[in-house]
Amino acid sequence: GARVYETSATPHKQSLLKMEKIYPECILKRLLPHFILYTKRKISGQLLNKLEAGYAMGESMAQRIIFPIRNKQGKIHGFSGRHVFWEEGMTQPKWRHLGGSSNFVWPLYMPNFPECEQTIADSGRVFLVESIGDSMALSESGVPNNLCMFGLKLSPKIITELVRLGVGRITLSLNKDEAGNGQMAMAKAALSLLAHFPLEVIEIKEPTRNDIGAMLCRGDDIKGWAEEKGITGEALLSYIKERSEHFPKKYQPLIKKYLK
Repeated sequence: GARVYETSATPHKQSLLKMEKIYPECILKRLLPHFILYTKRKISGQLLNKLEAGYAMGESMAQRIIFPIRNKQGKIHGFSGRHVFWEEGMTQPKWRHLGGSSNFVWPLYMPNFPECEQTIADSGRVFLVESIGDSMALSESGVPNNLCMFGLKLSPKIITELVRLGVGRITLSLNKDEAGNGQMAMAKAALSLLAHFPLEVIEIKEPTRNDIGAMLCRGDDIKGWAEEKGITGEALLSYIKERSEHFPKKYQPLIKKYLK
């Protein structure tokens, strides 16, 4: 299999930094263009190629469509793979990540997908979504100014990039589920963002179906939905407050500062 080697963006500080794994480019040459899992969900082969995706045959990512994750220097520092044959009850996870997903800022640094950063710069807006599928559904619908959270937690790395990009509107749109996990996660993420951005910058916008990928499959007008105003201002604070009693203790300082 491909050998992983370690490097650092700042060699003179190697003793102070945790070394980041970097994966060789030759891994991408072994991927196959088997995209039916996504093309039947109305994701184009053109977009998948831009994102350097492909079907993996062997090792830990076997039977998955995998997506390389690049860092700011353009190096591959991780992969995310979706099992093609996954079903409820399987021992294999639906998604598997290689590398530290808490450091992923995708698809921002993908060299063949400059639309992401360019549209963020032009519009001053970014959508934060739960999965790669949701991200691609937005991009396929003409909304490439989005970042994937790879789950329900908003990482400090993504917050740092949002500050760097100087965005003026951040839209949280995670999946809707019966247990309310997505709504709870959006409330937590919005509260975390309040420590770095004014209230008027942040909004929550629940998908009209379970997730944005389902909206694309059903032919919904995602671009029109994206242009509509979400939950903002005092309504946003109420949305957070309604769920804040279930937040972990680490959120208490933020609750006291912004919700009291």
